Amino acid sequence: MKKLYVHAGMPKCGTSALQVFWAQNSEELRRNGIDYLPLGDLSAATAGEITSGNAGPLARSMYPTEHTAKKGSKKSHIDELIKSILDSPCEQLLISSELFMMVPIPELKKFKSELDAAGIQVIYTYYVRRQDQSILSTYMQRVKRHGHSAYPEEHVRKVYKKAEPLRYHTAAKKFEGVFGSGNVIPLCYEDCKNHPKGIIGHFFSRIFSVVPDWITTPEVVNVSPTPLELKFQLMANVYSPKSKFSDLLVRNSAIAGRGGVHKKHSLIPADLVQEVMDFFSDENRKMKKDFGISFPEIEVDEYVDIRNMEVNVDDLMSVFIGLLVALDKKIPAKKI
Repeated sequence: MKKLYVHAGMPKCGTSALQVFWAQNSEELRRNGIDYLPLGDLSAATAGEITSGNAGPLARSMYPTEHTAKKGSKKSHIDELIKSILDSPCEQLLISSELFMMVPIPELKKFKSELDAAGIQVIYTYYVRRQDQSILSTYMQRVKRHGHSAYPEEHVRKVYKKAEPLRYHTAAKKFEGVFGSGNVIPLCYEDCKNHPKGIIGHFFSRIFSVVPDWITTPEVVNVSPTPLELKFQLMANVYSPKSKFSDLLVRNSAIAGRGGVHKKHSLIPADLVQEVMDFFSDENRKMKKDFGISFPEIEVDEYVDIRNMEVNVDDLMSVFIGLLVALDKKIPAKKI
């Protein structure tokens, strides 16, 4: 029986890095008996850009009719998927999109039923991340891409009790109700940091029980801003910048040697971190018992109050000059 592995995210858990790696190494994967199915256009991921994976259109087609992101015919996408699986010379097939996390459970059941009828086993897998870090990472993305202007502490206090997808055990049990016990494999994102080949090696070791020698440690694809760049981005969002603005800030941060500084700081105070983790403690206890997921202990990092953070003149000049140089490179020489 052929096995279809559905990698469903979650968002901000290294999904882009995985999708880029799979797209860029699809031929090598096939030679190793794993087919990252060529559904849709993989050119963006092959070029190292952020995408919604090879199964983004399939996931969107399963959204409710009234959903604003609903697109395409569910039947045609599922038919295309089944044909691709049956035509593939491989016994192990792989599709990926974090958009699966928003597909309603009844639609996942219909999806599973279609694949059962075709004699295809479905394994549903995804990464989970300690809840406070997941909320902050999603917050960063909203600031970078969607003009969000709330400060970190304000945002976290507002959303954490409403974040249903972060009730990991409840969600995992719902997925087991669809795909069956043993066919749902949650993975711990924080464990990837300890694997010598990063998230790629971790995924292969946990899902396929082997890490081929040709696998390399992936580059970070979707980078978060440092505290300095985050403050600039929050202020810039008042003026509704294009998404390229945040990309420039992050890229210039790396060039200037500031990139990665955000990893050494906490954007919310320690008492709020503890409050969030206490709220999810029962869910996390059950995740450890039933799925072996154990999040790292809370570490008290240096808290950076972004709202009241002081910016020195040298940092201000560095950011400003970086943006000017980027603008200079965009202007054709003949127009200067």
